[in-house]
Amino acid sequence: MTAKKFKLIFLLLFVLLTIEVSAFTIRTEPDELVFADVLNNGYAEKKIKIFSDSLEQVQLSFSATEPIKRWVEFSPAAASISKDSPVELKVILKPSDAPLGIYQGYIVINTLSGGNEITTSLVTSITIETTVEITDQEIVQAVVQDVMIKDIEINSPIKALVTVQNKGNVALSPFCQMDILNSDKTQILKSAVSEKKAILPSSTDVIELNVPNNLPLGTYWAEITTSLEDGIVGKRMIKFEIVEKGAVPAEEEPAVFKEEPITLGVSWIVILMWVLVLAFVVWTIAKHKPKKK
Repeated sequence: MTAKKFKLIFLLLFVLLTIEVSAFTIRTEPDELVFADVLNNGYAEKKIKIFSDSLEQVQLSFSATEPIKRWVEFSPAAASISKDSPVELKVILKPSDAPLGIYQGYIVINTLSGGNEITTSLVTSITIETTVEITDQEIVQAVVQDVMIKDIEINSPIKALVTVQNKGNVALSPFCQMDILNSDKTQILKSAVSEKKAILPSSTDVIELNVPNNLPLGTYWAEITTSLEDGIVGKRMIKFEIVEKGAVPAEEEPAVFKEEPITLGVSWIVILMWVLVLAFVVWTIAKHKPKKK
């Protein structure tokens, strides 16, 4: 083997060792966004869940293309993601001075995998087709997604949580009334009305009600009515118990067990590869060493 060929092989091995590219995939749910019936100078939002199979942290940045670029904001503005840490991205739309019509653009998610002195950074991007419809028709619509009230201990406040979604295109201010009834629903024992809760279009929020409680132990009903200025949005009747002190179990965080991947660290990989290169060099020199006559 000539010295020139040996140097070429050594250089090729060196380049292969010093360039390490980590391959990973990114996917989103949903893979398309449609903003329907958005008012000019109004507000709308959608959420995107982003997943990756990367074992290492991958940096994400977000942008939008024309013609919707100037209307779009992101929360968070940037993020990092890995296999065990998906990202929920809120895409906020604030069209201004937009003629009526339908606009199509893309949300762009750029990814950058980390590099160091022995690795290279890998930049990729994925796009999400985004359609925006600008209208001048106001839509007033709200729905009650969930109502939650739990058993309580004696002399503790009666607490209800009402989840309301604004499905229209104008800001709404719903409020709730909670009536506490006896076990056969024949008598209202206590009542409370919440403050109005401002909810932006296409957003969801929680209205909380608290009623002071001096009722005796027993079974009760809570009738919870959610309203707007022009009428009732929803009504729920929920049974609950008032129990002795200590009878309501404390809420515990669920245990999360993560399967840790067994990997060989980058530094050990590099050391191992350099040992192989050195062994190859020594073997090559020994093989082609001129024999003594």
